[in-house]
Amino acid sequence: MDIRVQELLEKIKKEGVENAQAASASILKETEAERARILAQASKEAAAIIQKAQAEAARFEESSKAALNQASRDLLLAFRGELEKTLA
Repeated sequence: MDIRVQELLEKIKKEGVENAQAASASILKETEAERARILAQASKEAAAIIQKAQAEAARFEESSKAALNQASRDLLLAFRGELEKTLA
């Protein structure tokens, strides 16, 4: 009788371990899928942020160039005006 009880206990223990391993594998698989999804989403968001920043930098550069051109033009006009005033 003791041998049958021992075999039954070992069988229950083995099935419990197998069930736990199967559940663990399932959880691990779900976790890996979620990790991959999160990484893909983060990568997509990072690319969008970088693209937006590059576009903003390009707009800022164009705006700066336009302001510089305007300042140069204003300086030349002011210089010309002062030069004409001095010569007159």
